[in-house]
Amino acid sequence: MISVPGRHSIALAVFPLLCCPILVIGQQSGSRNVSALIGGIYKATRFSGGTHSMVGVKAAVVFASGLEIGGVGIKVLEPVDISVGAGSLMEMRVGYGGVTVAKSGLLGGRIGASFLLGVGNAEIRALPVGNQLGSDNFLVFEPEVTLEFPSWNMVHSALGGGFRFVTGVDDLPTLSAADLRGFTVTLTVVVGGP
Repeated sequence: MISVPGRHSIALAVFPLLCCPILVIGQQSGSRNVSALIGGIYKATRFSGGTHSMVGVKAAVVFASGLEIGGVGIKVLEPVDISVGAGSLMEMRVGYGGVTVAKSGLLGGRIGASFLLGVGNAEIRALPVGNQLGSDNFLVFEPEVTLEFPSWNMVHSALGGGFRFVTGVDDLPTLSAADLRGFTVTLTVVVGGP
């Protein structure tokens, strides 16, 4: 099970306050309603054998059928420490983003599904000096199942679980694509939508 590291408990507590974006007004297009949403993301995930926190933003267009098309950008909250033996230590900074497609209201209830298709970048630095040892771009595919919480006015939230698939990692010393793959638990808070 993924646990949220204790040092990030303050970030998790402040997260709802940071996720009060400006409402994007929906429009009517012919006979179907189209609206927009914008909000914040907090993600607990696995990188290189440890649990780490990520934060990001999300924006999307939502159709009356519950289909949502948008984009997401997230980055690791603090660099990931990597031990390479003999007392050597490196840190990894990583972020990714891309296009998301989601469908809400599945199984006649509050269950949803989404997937992200995008690209990311990871950078390795030597500690304590901070010299860059490597940087690489990679492809990301992240499917997720979500549980939507009851809405409060125009504020919607959901808790999701998924897995991040990564490919195309070649230039990160001592790391491979397997170190960037991992399970995710995501809290999303948005304003707008239907």
